[in-house]
Amino acid sequence: MRFHSSSGGRGRPVRRDFSYEITRDEDGNPINDFLGADVFGLSPEGSIDRKTCANKDRWFSCGHHADQPPGGCCGEPGCGRTSCAECFKDLVCRNCRKPLCGQHAKRLEISTGVFVTVCFDCSVTLKRRRILTAIGRVLARPFITFNKPEGA
Repeated sequence: MRFHSSSGGRGRPVRRDFSYEITRDEDGNPINDFLGADVFGLSPEGSIDRKTCANKDRWFSCGHHADQPPGGCCGEPGCGRTSCAECFKDLVCRNCRKPLCGQHAKRLEISTGVFVTVCFDCSVTLKRRRILTAIGRVLARPFITFNKPEGA
């Protein structure tokens, strides 16, 4: 890319600053999203010229265009993906209230056909609690009669 072409290509670039946003895909591989660049060049007349190239085509991690209002950033360590406000309202862990992105949100079935959004840590904890509760019920069944809660 030649950012100094507005001076007819005669200028000599002195400094180039590129802006990238580094995110991660589902497999954890880094993705560099080009945000823009600033090029400082020395013109043939001796002046220092600054040219800015901005990437106006921005998208949120949820897939919606960035002309919508931002909702928030994912709270998982090392992520930092930003979702739009419409998607972000449903991407909060129901257990610990941590903000999440679509890639880190887990759907956990709490009863037949009822799902909630939880983070990875809470998903592991809640699944473990469910398994230990089931084991405890099996072991206590000869001694205690359990009644199923209404609607379950």
